[in-house]
Order: sequence, then C-alpha cells, then structure tokens
Amino acid sequence: MRAYTYGMNATGTRKRASIMADIFYPEDASAATAALESYDSEEQGAAVAIIAPHAGWDISGRVTGSAFGAASGRKVSTVVVIGPLHASREEGLFLSDSEWFETPIGDIAVDLALCEELATCGTSFVSNDIPHLEEHSIEILLPFIKRAFPEAAIVPILIGGSRPSAVKALSRSLDLVFGPLVDETLFIASTNLSAHMKTAEANHHADEFLRLIRNMDGEGTLAALSAGKISACGAAACAALLGCRLLSGTNARVVSESSSDRKGGASEKLVRYAAVAFE
Repeated sequence: MRAYTYGMNATGTRKRASIMADIFYPEDASAATAALESYDSEEQGAAVAIIAPHAGWDISGRVTGSAFGAASGRKVSTVVVIGPLHASREEGLFLSDSEWFETPIGDIAVDLALCEELATCGTSFVSNDIPHLEEHSIEILLPFIKRAFPEAAIVPILIGGSRPSAVKALSRSLDLVFGPLVDETLFIASTNLSAHMKTAEANHHADEFLRLIRNMDGEGTLAALSAGKISACGAAACAALLGCRLLSGTNARVVSESSSDRKGGASEKLVRYAAVAFE
C-alpha cells in the first residue's frame, strides 16, 4: 500500500490518491485500459442500480465488467457508489470532502454539492475523508466507472458497521436527494458475496445472500448479517439500496458469478462474487 493518500489534481484541487493501483489492478494507464477492455461486456443494459465485487481484477474483473455492462446503455451524470469500511470499527456514513478521486485512466470529480445535501439529511452522515483514504471497496470500481461513464461525477459513501438506523437513514436520504435525479443516476453497492471461508460455508452464505437480494429484502439482509447467516462485507450497503423507494418496480437479476477458488477443493477457502442488476 502506498505511503501517501492525498495528491493534487492538475487544477490544484485536492484529490484522494489511489492506494491499490499496482496491487489489485494495474497502475499504468495503458495496462489498466487493456484490462478494462478485456472485461467489457457485450450487454448495454439500462439497470438503475448494480452490485459489483471489490476483489483484485484478475479474480473478479470479468464479473465487475458484466455488472457495468448491465447499466452501460444509460446516460449517467452521477454515480452513487456505496462501499463497506473494512479496517475501522467506526460506525456511520462517511462522505468524502475530496474534490477528485484518482484512477489510472483519469481523475473522477466528486459532486460535493450532492455530498453536502446528503450530509444535511441526518446525524448519521459525517463529511470525513480519513476513512476514504485507507479503504479499497470504492477505489477498485472507479476505473470501471470512468470507462463506462467518462463524464460522470461520483458520490462516494462508506458505511461503517451495520447499524440498522444508519442503513435506514441512508435509504431515506437517497430517496430524498436522488428522487428527482434518478433518471440520470446510477447506484452501486460494492460487495463480495461471502467472507473468506471454507467452500461449503462460503457457498451457503453466498446463496443465502443472493436469495435475499433477489427477494429485494433489505431488512432480512440486516437480520441475516446480525445472526451470522451471511458474511458479505458489503451487506449493509446492499441493504441500504434494497430499502430505497428508488428501486421500486425493479427486479434483481444475477448477471454473472465467480469465486476466488483456484484449486476446486471442498476443503479450500474461497470468496464468492456476483454481478447483480436492478432493472
């Protein structure tokens, strides 16, 4: 991981620097572009929201590409991307106050006006870049966003913990702020389907999580997470989307799946991944 987390954009404004480039995905612009091209999906769908994984591209890149393909037929000016906060026990909803996020293929603007509007919606929101500076769950998806929607700005939101009051607050706030903007907004939940565990258990957790997603069951997702029936790192992010009225009338379609399994042994540990489109 890099020793620095901040940089400056060409305009002299503050940007959140990449920390996983050359670790989870290529740092070189040409190599990153070539990888993204290899993950392109033939589909050009109109999904309102998608779920995409946040693993190394060599493992999950094709699944992530298929998730973006399910939405790439839309004209999108804003991408709301919600990811889990892995390394901290802090709870709450963390907005960024950086003006740009770095990617190997070009920086992405942050829509600070929309971030500020969300921040006024409740006490669960905090404008604090520190959690963003060390978290990868949003960063890994940014080059896909830049490739699919090169002019779009982002609203990056990290969820610390899975407190139901904070998840519900996020659902209500997304409805309030983005209701008038839904036609030009893409919503993304960044999550894997299971924690790193033995094959049988990982598959059981992943299958249960997918069942809850297909049923559009946000409250059930939080209950299953609390009870240890699912272990997905981004379950709270998904529950927030599932609780939104913005997704009313949509259906969840599993576009593609994969896992980290390299050997195919039942005793091996693995993580499951999926692309899901809400259409």
